[in-house]
This record gives sequence, structure tokens and C-alpha cells, in this order.
Amino acid sequence: MAVVIILPSIQTSPPVSRADEELAVELGISDDTFVFITLSRLSPEKGLHFLIRSARKLKKLTDKPFAVLIAGDGEQKEELSEFIKMQKVENEVKLLGYRTDGAALLSGSDVFVNSASANEALSFAILEGLSHSLPAIATAIGGNGDIVNPENGCGILVPYNDDEKMAQAFLKLMEDKEFYKKCSEGALSCTQTTFSLDKVLGDTYKVYKNV
Repeated sequence: MAVVIILPSIQTSPPVSRADEELAVELGISDDTFVFITLSRLSPEKGLHFLIRSARKLKKLTDKPFAVLIAGDGEQKEELSEFIKMQKVENEVKLLGYRTDGAALLSGSDVFVNSASANEALSFAILEGLSHSLPAIATAIGGNGDIVNPENGCGILVPYNDDEKMAQAFLKLMEDKEFYKKCSEGALSCTQTTFSLDKVLGDTYKVYKNV
């Protein structure tokens, strides 16, 4: 029996402007701040301690202002809040809690990050980030490599729990403008081709037609 894999899809939508000054003031982000973002449940499998440690490592590697936004809620909220203080990155890492303005947050960011340690099939959150032309940094687990790979050219895969590799990936996208541009273009392109709603519907129809 042949196995047919149908990839998930995403429907791209017009970007939401970052010009909302109230949002920038709320988050304490200046125009020259490089913004990393993750949309994530605050639970152990999402690897957020790893993400926070990597932010501390990045802080030692660059003098450029940056922020790591973590949008979501979950059982680790208090624990992560204390860990951020312990790592001395309160000014850089911001727990935003549950948000209903995910599109605006993505449009106001520069890079999407997925730091998951396990249980990641094919991340719809990564696709959301890519649909806003955000390059992705993701851990090399589960289905992340089906999205972030040389063919799609949309970002960087890093080993889970390797703070140094994650921080270097952060720095690469912050400092290498040509590489950033290439990944940004690849991000939008793959959501309009490989993961487009029309393509996936067409592929699904072909499967059922041939049953």
C-alpha cells in the first residue's frame, strides 16, 4: 500500500502594519530593536528555557538591541518568569501572555523562533511566521526540517539544547543582511507554493480521485 503525505497549508493574508505606536510602547521596543518572536504554549516540550538561555548567550555576543517575545500562556508561566530573572535577560525576553493580536505581533517582528524539544509534527506556528516573511530559526526535531530546509531557503535549523548554535543563528540573521533577505523571500515564497492552500487542496483532490 502506497503512503501519501499531505502537507498542511496556510492562507497568506496582507501584513498588519507595525506602525501601531501603542503596541511598540507596550512592549518597550524601539525602532532599532531586532525582534525575535515565538507563539507558544508555555509548557515543557516547547523548550522555552533553552530559548531564554540562548538569549542570554546572544546578549554576550552583540551590543545591538534585541528582544525575544514569547506570546502564549501555560503552566510554566511563573517558572519562566523567574528563569528570565535568573538569566538576567529581563530587558530582552518578554512574556506577553495570551494574545489575540498574533498577526500584528508577527508583522512587528523580524524572525520567528521555534525552540521545541519534542512532540512537534509540522508546526503551523512556523508557517504563520513564514507567511509574514519572517525567516525561521527552529530546532531540528520532528517535522521542523520539512519546513526549514535548503530547498525552501527560509531559515536555520539548530540542534535542540545547543545554546551556542541557537545564539549564533540569532546573530547570523541579525548581522548578515543578504542572508536575511534571502531567507525572508524564501519564507513568503514557500507559503505561497509548497504550503499554499490551493496546492494542498489540489494534492488532496488528486489523492481522493485516484482512490
